[in-house]
Amino acid sequence: VRFILYPLDEKRSLNDTLSEVKTLYREIRKAGSSVGRAAPPSFETLPLHRLRKYLYLCLSIITPGFVLYAARFYLIGKVGWLKGYLVSNLLILAGAILVASFISSAEYMLKLADAIPVKFIMLSSFILSVMVVYSFKELKGFWARPLKMKDAVIFAAVIIAAVMALVRSGNVSPDYVSGQELALREFLERVLTVRPRWKELLIGQPFLLAAFKLNNRHFLLIGSVAAVSVVNTFLHAHTPLWISITRTLVSVVAGGALGWLLSLLYEKGSSRRLFRDG
Repeated sequence: VRFILYPLDEKRSLNDTLSEVKTLYREIRKAGSSVGRAAPPSFETLPLHRLRKYLYLCLSIITPGFVLYAARFYLIGKVGWLKGYLVSNLLILAGAILVASFISSAEYMLKLADAIPVKFIMLSSFILSVMVVYSFKELKGFWARPLKMKDAVIFAAVIIAAVMALVRSGNVSPDYVSGQELALREFLERVLTVRPRWKELLIGQPFLLAAFKLNNRHFLLIGSVAAVSVVNTFLHAHTPLWISITRTLVSVVAGGALGWLLSLLYEKGSSRRLFRDG
């Protein structure tokens, strides 16, 4: 909802004023917006509002785990790596849009409803992703066996990815952003119109593609950052849908290219012995 304050000039005639208002009206309509009498937004009843809240919370947490389940048991090793990567991102995008549909009401648009617990959703989604990628027996065996260098590196990579996703979620304070990063953000926004999220571009999407190309479950878990981050993107109810979709698609393309390079380095380097999937 936008309001336009049009100052009246007593020195101008009524016909000139009406003519200018009509011109302004036509320009607004031409730009794709509608013009009408302002009316207060309609709000849901309390039971329906609570149902909507529980549904979007559940869907936000389940969507990344569902995508990883589909990737692990139905896509990786069963379809081409590029097809699996694209199908997974289509599932992520469809789930995120579904989640966004539950917070498209006036309460969330005007930020009158309870704040969306973004960090809780992301942490819960990541814990669920761990349980999808590894069986209970594998997790139990991991904690029971002696810690090896391979396990330490995998664990450190997963923890770093999770912490970065949590710390950089929501509206990050400028105190956490360096001047160089701000300059890079502005450059990407000028070049791409919509800047991709760093955790998708540099962590989630590259490792997700590498998981398909290398048939590696450990990389799939790190790639879950992409699914969690995309859902987080669509939890910003005030952000236009096309911006969130464009931001995700840019991350898929650019992050996929980085993932392809990561796969080549993995196949040629000594890290293959370090992260081999058993």
